[in-house]
Amino acid sequence: MNNNDEKIAACPDLMARAEAYHQMALQRLTAKRRAELGQFMTPIPLARYMASLFSVPLEGEIRLLDAGAGVGCLSAAFVESLYRGEQSSTSLQVSAYELDGVLCETLQALMDDAASNCAALELPFQAEVLQRDFVFDAGERLAGDFFSEGLQHEGFTHVILNPPYKKISSRSDYRQLLNRLGLESNNLYSAFLSLAIRLLAPGGELVALVPRSFCNGPYFLSFRKLLLEQMSLRQLHLFESRDQAFADDDVLQENIILHAVKDLSRRPVLLSSSSGPELGDLSLRLLPHEQVVRTASEQKFIHVASSELDSHVMERMARIEHSLQELGLDVSTGPVVEFRLKEQLQSDPYADGCVPMIYPAHFYQGAVVWPLAESRKAQSIAGDAFSDKVLRPNEHYTLVRRFSTKEERRRVMAVVYDPKQFDAEQVGFENHINIIYAKRQEMNSTLAKGLMLYLNSTLVDMYFRQFNGHTQVNATDLRLLPFPSRARLQALGQKLGDAFPQQQQIDAWLEEDLLTQGALVSGDPTQARRRLDEARDCLHQLGIDSWSQEVAALSLLSLASLEPERPWNEAQLSWLTVPQVMAFCRDVYGRAYVPWQQKSEHWLGLQRLLSAELLEYRQAASGERCYRLKDNIFQLLKGYGQAQWLQTVEHYQEALVGVGIE
Repeated sequence: MNNNDEKIAACPDLMARAEAYHQMALQRLTAKRRAELGQFMTPIPLARYMASLFSVPLEGEIRLLDAGAGVGCLSAAFVESLYRGEQSSTSLQVSAYELDGVLCETLQALMDDAASNCAALELPFQAEVLQRDFVFDAGERLAGDFFSEGLQHEGFTHVILNPPYKKISSRSDYRQLLNRLGLESNNLYSAFLSLAIRLLAPGGELVALVPRSFCNGPYFLSFRKLLLEQMSLRQLHLFESRDQAFADDDVLQENIILHAVKDLSRRPVLLSSSSGPELGDLSLRLLPHEQVVRTASEQKFIHVASSELDSHVMERMARIEHSLQELGLDVSTGPVVEFRLKEQLQSDPYADGCVPMIYPAHFYQGAVVWPLAESRKAQSIAGDAFSDKVLRPNEHYTLVRRFSTKEERRRVMAVVYDPKQFDAEQVGFENHINIIYAKRQEMNSTLAKGLMLYLNSTLVDMYFRQFNGHTQVNATDLRLLPFPSRARLQALGQKLGDAFPQQQQIDAWLEEDLLTQGALVSGDPTQARRRLDEARDCLHQLGIDSWSQEVAALSLLSLASLEPERPWNEAQLSWLTVPQVMAFCRDVYGRAYVPWQQKSEHWLGLQRLLSAELLEYRQAASGERCYRLKDNIFQLLKGYGQAQWLQTVEHYQEALVGVGIE
């Protein structure tokens, strides 16, 4: 069948139909309805990529589960890969679950199209579209009470899944059913995954597009244990851009593609990443299983170190082994919830009978700035019997912001709360703040400063991003974070003068401290991260919104031959091919892009720079295109970070407007 090109050419384009149904469903279903279902439809490029991850050749009787199928893009992509790829399957059976009636109509139509294609190619095909709740159906099957009118078999050989993302109430029927099955889950997506794993036959494969949040934290510990006890990880694909995987649905959750097999082979794990579903900047990295999952750890965190840079971070953090508990410290969430204490909150910072009220808005350069000259938030809180229960003693604390936005460069931001600033015996901390405090006695000023500097380091921020897939920094995250010894934190705190240091100085202090513990194999990852952030900022200043596209910044650095340690004014101008640009990204900044992308003249890394007219190109003798920064852009970049930089950029932008390029 694989060699029957005429039959394949005669088949309708299944994914073109899937895309049409996808767009139709987006128009017919309101955003509110999709949110009620917790369902976000899979883009076509992503569906094709997910289907390509299954092991080949595909053989024998294939039984595919697609739970929360939507319009059926994932099942269609699997069918397409089956008859277009290398396989020797004898039959295909699909069980597609979908609750929404509108989506079921298009799902059935797409399965009919798939059946027609498979019939033309003489591949036996069956599909059942089940307008039923997958959790209850699977639960009954696993409990031994399942009597489906559809397909009956011992277990699925393949699962392809984009499960709904929605929290499960502790009192819901879902939670009760899962508890009876010995499963613990607080979100539908982990419930779907848990049930799918149970329904997989031995040796079966699962590919799922899910939020990254399962990789860490106590809420998903039970699921991680189930996953790692029954499955072997094969690949984890991370999306560098938070808002690209589900652009049609405006989803800001950080997503990951999981590929796992129901065995315990513990092979090396392929880590890949891209900025979006088109995979135009796909990078790959193979790591030993034990470097991805610390199986000896009780928490079973899954670390997604998708670049060599991330591994350099891990090497350094491995030297930092203390917990807050070992330091005699603990952390709690700010106890003041605004809507519960409206009458106690005051806009006047010095109102009679009130004490200071601290919000994240008061955080500035490592300290608390209170009161604010202009603020919509309350500045004080009444110290009465009702609010007294949530107030804390006026003593030293290290405060950490709990939430950040997707646009912000840092996840972890800390400040020192100095009681000498306030003429009060108590203080109120709002719920969006984490409070690090001493358990038995007041924290001293030097320790509070050392903690603040450590938490504000680039190293900690990079490490936190490896195991945390959301914008929150919760108290539990901080309890699980490694910290230097009390003595080292005190020594770090003693370095802080009257002025808050530059980021580069904070990172240098921490690097010096780590070097005193012995030689490091890798180079300083914070230098590379800082240079990459500078390149992103540079492109932003030039009018290119590329903060979410790391690959554009890396291409810029490659074409300027800028290593992390070399200043911008020492940039070098040269002609480079796509493979040479990619080699620089790999060797200098640890990002290994896949080889097949090197042949593309429209590689995403250079595409944005070309479209912004920052580059010129010519044909090399080998026939390959060579790229180079334009002379005026090169001269402009050499002045980045200097006093006249912004003025030079303004002149550049005025010149663009003058010639009609804007």
